Amino acid sequence: MKLFYLPGFNSNGQGNFFCETVGAEPMPLDVLSPNSLDPLIARIRDIQKVETVKLIGNSLGGWAALNISRVCNVPILLINPAVKISGMSMFIGTQTNFDTGIEYEFTSNHVDQLVETDFPFSSFPLNCDVVYAVLSKADEIIPFGLFDSLFSIEPSHRMELEGGHRLSDEEKVRVVNSKVWERFIG
Repeated sequence: MKLFYLPGFNSNGQGNFFCETVGAEPMPLDVLSPNSLDPLIARIRDIQKVETVKLIGNSLGGWAALNISRVCNVPILLINPAVKISGMSMFIGTQTNFDTGIEYEFTSNHVDQLVETDFPFSSFPLNCDVVYAVLSKADEIIPFGLFDSLFSIEPSHRMELEGGHRLSDEEKVRVVNSKVWERFIG
C-alpha cells in the first residue's frame, strides 16, 4: 500500500507528523498552478496499476483528496477538510509557506483557478464508503458541521476532536491510535 499525505494551504508536508510517524509520503498541492490536481491524479492512477493507494488530506489537502477520490476512488482520511474552495478568497495577499519560509502572492486568479479545478459532484460523485473524517468542533477556519451538511459517511468512519483547525500533537496521536485510523488503514 502507498500512503500519501496532502498538506494544507501554505505547507508542503515537510516534517509532518503523518509523514514521520506512519510513513506517508508528502504530496503537496501547487495552489499557484492551473489544473493543479491533474498531475496528482495522473500519478495516483499510475501507482494504482501496481498497488493500493490511500490519501490523508489536511485542510486544503482534504479538498484535494476529496476531488482525487471522486476520480480515482481511493480511500481518504480527511482532517478538517476544506470543502467550499471559494472560501480561499480570505487568503488573498502575501502568504508565507510554513515549511520553506518563502513568501509569495496569492491572488484572486489563484482562487478562480482552484474553483475551476473543483470537479462537479454531478459528474464525479463521491463513494462515501471510502471516506473517513477527523473533524474539530472548535475549527476556526472551517465551520464544524459543514462537512456533514455535504457528505453522509458512516459514523464509524468519523472522529470528532475538541480543538481547532490545526491539530495538536496529542490530537494527532489520538488519530493514529483510533478505531477510525484502524478502519482506514485496514
